[in-house]
Parts: sequence; C-alpha cells; structure tokens
Amino acid sequence: MSRVENGYSASQELAEQYRLQREQKQSLQDSHEAEIQNLKQSHVAETADLQDRFETSSQAQRLSHYEHLRNQKNQINREERDLQTRGRESIAETKRELETEAFNTEKEGRTRVEDHRKKYAALEQYERQRERATQDDIHRNHIRNTELIVKNTEKTTQDLREQREAYLEVQKENHRASLEGIRDHYQKIRDEKHQQYLDELRQVEHRTTASLNERKLASAEKIRIQDTRSGDPFYHIKRFESAMEDQGESIILRVKVPEHERKGVRVQVSGKDLELIGTRVADERAMVEPGRVISSRSHQILSERFALPAPVDPKSVSMREDGEWIEYRMEKFGPHHPVSGPAAHQIDQDLSPIAQELRFVENLPRPSVMNQNSGKGTLT
Repeated sequence: MSRVENGYSASQELAEQYRLQREQKQSLQDSHEAEIQNLKQSHVAETADLQDRFETSSQAQRLSHYEHLRNQKNQINREERDLQTRGRESIAETKRELETEAFNTEKEGRTRVEDHRKKYAALEQYERQRERATQDDIHRNHIRNTELIVKNTEKTTQDLREQREAYLEVQKENHRASLEGIRDHYQKIRDEKHQQYLDELRQVEHRTTASLNERKLASAEKIRIQDTRSGDPFYHIKRFESAMEDQGESIILRVKVPEHERKGVRVQVSGKDLELIGTRVADERAMVEPGRVISSRSHQILSERFALPAPVDPKSVSMREDGEWIEYRMEKFGPHHPVSGPAAHQIDQDLSPIAQELRFVENLPRPSVMNQNSGKGTLT
C-alpha cells in the first residue's frame, strides 16, 4: 500500500511539474507577445523618425531600417529556436523521469503504472499540440506583421523618393536657367573686355611704332651729322671729373665714373705720378626703313695723368665705390711705409712732376678680340 501511495504522490509531483511548466510556457508566450508588441511600437516610432529625416539621409535610413528588421527577425528566430529547444529538453527530461519512475514502480503494479503512463502520455501529447499550435500562431502573426511593416516602409520610401526626385528636377531646371543667364552675362563682359583690350593693344602698337620710327630717324640724323670728325664727338678729347685731397699720411683721389663704365677704369702709380686710364666700347644700331639697318662700333682709350703732392706706395692703393664716385686711397711713404726699390731710385733722381696734356690717338688700333656684350654709353 505504501508503494501505491508513493507512486500516487510521485504522480502528483509530476502533475505539479507539468502545471508549472504550462505556467512557464504561458509566461514565455505572454512575454513574447509583449516583446512583439514593443517591437511593433518601436518600429512605428522608427518609421515616423525615418520619414522626418528622409530629406537628409534617405539612403542611410533605409539601410538602418532594413538592418533593424533583419536584427528583429534574427532575434525572434533565436527566441523561437530557444523556446523549441527548451520545450524539447523539458519534454525529454520529463520523459526520462517517467521512464525511470515506471521502471521503479513496475514491480508494484503494472496496471496503475500503465494508467499513469497513458495519462501522462495524453497530457504530453496535449501539451505538444498546444505548444505547436501556439508556435504556429506566433509565427503566422510575426510573418503578417513583418510583411505589413515591410510593405508600409516600401510604400513610404517610394513616395518620399518620388517627392525628392520631383524636387530635384525643379531645382535642376532653376539652376540650369541661372547658369545660362550667368554664362551669357560673363560672355558679354568677356567680349567687351576683349574688344577693349584689342583697341588698347592697337593704340599701344601705333604709339610704339611711331616712337620707334622717331628714335630711328633721330639716330640716323645723329649718324649723318657725325660723318665728319669735326661733328663727331668720338674725335673730341674727354676728361675725367675728379678731385684730389691730401690727408697727411694718405692721398685720396675721387673720380666720377658712370656705373656701366667702372669695369674699364684703372690707375697706375709711379713715384709721384698717377695715371688714370679708361677704356670704353660703344655700339649703335638703328633701322632706317624696313629692310635697311645701320650700325656702328666705337672703341676708345682715355687717359689722364695727375701729379701727386708726395710719393706714394703703389701697393697701398685701395678702391671703393661711393655712389656715382670711385674713391682711390694711397698711403704716402713714411715711418709706416718706407721708400724702397724703384720708387726710391726715382725719388733720388729728384724728378719734378711734369704736367702732361691730355692725349688722344686719332687712329686707334682695332682690338683683336671684341666683346659683343660690352657696355654702351659715354664716359664724361
């Protein structure tokens, strides 16, 4: 009798476990439906938000929405698989327990155990059918809701796309008209500026041509006047503009020389005499008329001799430029510069300074090598 009571109490415990399992399944179903409802509400809010922000990010919104739906679907599938797995595990665990209980109570009464097995088998079949029906309902509802959401989203997206395309077409037409107007305006300005530039260019060319012709004629006239030696300044004697200053221990000679002629100027010191020598080359070229060009090349050597107030050391001559002047500094012979060598011999002869006139060689020998890039101008 105790065994039968024990079997009955075990059956009650199994029934209680089945009841708890049904309540757990009902709780899971309720939570699942609540979660689906929350997902629906979340999707509705996201759909409204997508419509508000479509103007700025329609493509990103669509991708995000599809990604969200895919995640929801994956989550529901995972929950469904987990629910099925837990149900199968629970059923398998219950079945093992029933089989173990049947094996232990088989000796106490096969009839009672068989009744219990049929009862629990029927209960298990009922729970399985109920669970299957619940899962089928959830799956069908989920599919319908998902299809409805996708259909609404596609319709909304299509409407927004059409509105956007219409707006863009209007904007394109407005921009095209604006660009045509701007292009015509700037083309008109460009034509006016081009015509103005051509007019100014023709005026400049005319003035330049006239000025060149006047200068060419003036140069030709100068060349014609200089055909005789009396009228040619090339055959006139030139002199340096200079100033000499005695500063006690040194003598300073300042010579005014144009900057482009300074490379051809040099000094030679011999005792109490100083000779300033300058070399210059002048090129002239002019077009008298089209196809007729005249040119001339002059080479001159100028020299001027100065009598120094005292003998100086030739090695102490230094030169520096001061504006348009060249300054030569020479140290006198004294305690710091004793007289020796040829200078002392010349002083012993007590040669008095000789003032020589400026000399000019009328027939200059033509240099063997001439620099075609020599400076132009005159040394005055």
